[in-house]
Amino acid sequence: MNKTLQGYVLNALIKHPKLRDSDTQLSAYIWLQYENTDCMAITASTLLNLIDDKQISSIDTISRVRRKIQSEFPATRGNIYEKRHQHQEQVKEDLGYGKF
Repeated sequence: MNKTLQGYVLNALIKHPKLRDSDTQLSAYIWLQYENTDCMAITASTLLNLIDDKQISSIDTISRVRRKIQSEFPATRGNIYEKRHQHQEQVKEDLGYGKF
């Protein structure tokens, strides 16, 4: 995993909590701030070509790095994570897990 990208994502998650719940916004922030790509001023076709040519990180890569960081640093998790996990035990029970 790219250590530089990990640093960028960690920094973004710490400085801007709203980015913790949106991979799209996080990716745009990384592209604008660290990869010198004004994704708001170029066409979608150009953006996709930059990703395809590996000139900038893909949303999938940024998302994977975010998930890894959030698993290692719980303080960087967003509100959606908390909401999703609040019902985890009830869902397990509803699905019949743990009844062996």
